This record gives sequence, C-alpha cells and structure tokens, in this order.
Amino acid sequence: MLLAIFVAVIYFGVAKLGLSLAFVHANVSPIWPPTGVAIAAVLLLGYRIWPGILLGAFLANLVTPVPIAVAIRIAIGNTLEALGAGLMLRSLDFHTSFDRAQDVLKFVVAALLCTMVSATIGNLSLALGHVAKWQEFGDLWLTRWSSRWAPRPKYRKVDFAVPD
Repeated sequence: MLLAIFVAVIYFGVAKLGLSLAFVHANVSPIWPPTGVAIAAVLLLGYRIWPGILLGAFLANLVTPVPIAVAIRIAIGNTLEALGAGLMLRSLDFHTSFDRAQDVLKFVVAALLCTMVSATIGNLSLALGHVAKWQEFGDLWLTRWSSRWAPRPKYRKVDFAVPD
C-alpha cells in the first residue's frame, strides 16, 4: 500500500511537469514522462502496483479542465498502457537490466504498441466527453502517442517555398 502511494505521488508530480508543457490541448502534452514511471513501476514492483498508477493518473487528469468521468477513463487508459507493457515484456523474457540488445528492441516494440492503448482511450475519452473536437482526434492522438515513447513537438503541416 505504501509503495502504491509512493508511485502515485511520483506519477502525479512527473505528470504535472508533463502537463505544464501542453499546448495542443490542456490534457495532451508532447512530452509525457509518467509513462516511463508507470512501466518501470510495473516491471520492478509487479502488477500489484496498478492502484498507485491509477491514482496518480487520475489525480493528474483531475487537475486539468476535464470532467471527473473523463479523468477516470484517461487514468484507466494510462494504467492499462503500463500493465500491457509489463505483460508483453515479461512474456518476451525481457531483462530489466537491458543487458542484451534484444531487450532494447523488445522495450521499443512494447513502448510503440502499448502506448497506442493510452493514446486511443485518452483521446476517445476527450472526444466522447465533449472536451475535444472529433476533428482534432488525429492530431491529438499522434501527439499523445508519440509523447509516450519519443518526446517531440506536435507535428505540424509546413508549407515549403520551392524555388522556380
């Protein structure tokens, strides 16, 4: 129980940092370090740590301008993301020490796939909760998904002037 509270506090603090960088939408940040905290917690402490991840994610989303039901759904998506990554990595005989090149590859694959869960649930929650427009779904999804494994600014369409 104490470890779960500790994880929740760390998750919340790191989430506040990530949310301070949000510019696309108040609830979608181009950098989301809590994913790493959550996956590390699952890998190092086991699946029983999920209540701490859920609580930290819920509180982090609760302080944004979204209804409580939306914050709950987003927190569930964040929790499932970490549990899914942990399950996938454990089933692939992943070594948390990263002492083999194949462990790096496994981690990257798990990060790419499992972060889609959180991005999809999070953006569906925002759109269904009328907090974000459906027309923004693609941009928000891409920003949310890429922020979990490769922090970068929001993708923007750029017009290039081509000389004649």
